[in-house]
Amino acid sequence: MTAGAQITGGQRHLLLPMQPTPNGALHLGHMSGPFLQSDIVARRLRQLGADVTVMCGADVYENWVLLPARQAGVDPAELCEDNAAQIRRDLAYFGIDLAYWANPLSRADREPYEELHNRLLGEAIAAGGLELRTERVPYSRRTGTPVYGVWLQGVCPGCREPAGGNSCENCGYHYQPDEILEPRSRDGETDLDWREERSWYTASASPAALAEELARRVPQEEFRSLALAYAEGAAPRTRLTAPDAWGIPNRVDGHGATICNTFYGYCHYLASVFAARRDLPNPLTAAGAETRVCVFAGIDNLAAALIGPANIANAVPELRNFDEVRLSKFLLFEKRKFSTSRVHGVWLRDLATLDRVHPDELRLYLATILPVSEETDFDLRDCVAFVNRHRGALRQALSRLARGADVEPFAPEHADTSPARLASDYLAFLEEPSEADARWLSRFACVATPLLPRLSAEIVARFGPGGDAVLPSPLGDDLSVEDLAPVARRQAPPPSTGTAGGR
Repeated sequence: MTAGAQITGGQRHLLLPMQPTPNGALHLGHMSGPFLQSDIVARRLRQLGADVTVMCGADVYENWVLLPARQAGVDPAELCEDNAAQIRRDLAYFGIDLAYWANPLSRADREPYEELHNRLLGEAIAAGGLELRTERVPYSRRTGTPVYGVWLQGVCPGCREPAGGNSCENCGYHYQPDEILEPRSRDGETDLDWREERSWYTASASPAALAEELARRVPQEEFRSLALAYAEGAAPRTRLTAPDAWGIPNRVDGHGATICNTFYGYCHYLASVFAARRDLPNPLTAAGAETRVCVFAGIDNLAAALIGPANIANAVPELRNFDEVRLSKFLLFEKRKFSTSRVHGVWLRDLATLDRVHPDELRLYLATILPVSEETDFDLRDCVAFVNRHRGALRQALSRLARGADVEPFAPEHADTSPARLASDYLAFLEEPSEADARWLSRFACVATPLLPRLSAEIVARFGPGGDAVLPSPLGDDLSVEDLAPVARRQAPPPSTGTAGGR
């Protein structure tokens, strides 16, 4: 699915965006990463004749949900259920089309999700592909609980910036608890009780083998280089069990109370659901290789998306890695990271209360500023100006169109699935002189659908045969900054405390 790839109608694709953590609702920073990109790519691939399925689910076992649950005084499972339901509404508002949504705490998913992770761990141990490692884990002297994940803060050993948990949102570096510098608990404890624990890890792939894996699966050279730099600086093992109390119960042995909810394990579960529904082999096994698996993630999941899957797939002979991994950097809001914990950004649930902007217009704007190769900035004024330029160009083009024009299938002019390329093509098309025949509306439907799925369908219905030739609301008027101002949430920069800013 890289630029210029030749897609045929017989190809089958399973697209899996990174699972969102249900510690809050989705903001535009989340949407600019895996979700919008995978949706646009899926719609484009279908135009090219491919068989495409998109699945996603909630990362309920990510222990970052524990902090907001404690702050709200609710059970973590209750918080996950509420936020997962809101996340689904957010995705629907933005037109993200999913064939399946997995909630590992639900009645339908809990048992098979836990069973699959325990089976994968058992098979990896039996195959001799894992290492049982003794490590130092910090515990709170006050509570006697592990200072792990959300509870651990310090300085990244990779870039020396404030960090927390097990990965740095600044540089993507992944580390274990005893590797973080200046460790302390979120509650301010610095005199931690370091205990020896035994946990299962995958073996480390050699840098040469990893480089070969990445060259086949990762189109962006910068992310390949970051992963290799990490692998050369530290043994790139992948943790499979942990002392954490919140997670998938380890029923294989006593080495780690919980099994880690790895990105690969999550994808393998969705692939198993896909296989059962389609009566096909699991696409992440050797027998299912005819289904192409592409995953989408952010730079903060660099190790989880690039190194972990290679290690896990190598640990069990019949497993296989993803076919392609598409990563992105962070979208900023007014030069600072979108942040759930600091309440800085623009949230989908707030946008859904507005009637002055169509979500497809925001999809289009985000497609022009996606942080694929560098951080980009969402600016309210720039967004409003873009929306108004687009509305003006669309109104002008439609005013020249003959009423009741026929709409016929129009083949895409190229096989590129890049959202940025598709947005550029669409905007250039609007600037072209309108054709007098029906081809303009047919071409419009082709170039607009991946980006503006609902808005383009409504325009085609209104300006095609039997339509009223009336612009859909709210395209007839201009948008103002004041229209969007109520949904912009801003907070002053906090002191450097080592929190994970993008959570």
